[in-house]
Amino acid sequence: MLQPWFEADWGWLGGLVFSNLVFALVHWISPLYALLAGLTGIYLGFALDVGGERNLLVPILIHSLYDIVAFLAVAASYRAGLSR
Repeated sequence: MLQPWFEADWGWLGGLVFSNLVFALVHWISPLYALLAGLTGIYLGFALDVGGERNLLVPILIHSLYDIVAFLAVAASYRAGLSR
């Protein structure tokens, strides 16, 4: 949502960079996690333009799929820790 707003002032590349700096900061758990979130945000920013027209649904679906997989991985890890 922020990328098109930033693009109005700073162009396509500026919008991509600045919106993903914000994305990294709001996902800050550690410096490494913030870096990975920022890189993922760049991927999601590119996904915004898939098919030649802007569609926010594409990055939303990618992010949701990631969240589901990450949740399942954390839940499996937690269950494995309980059985020890």
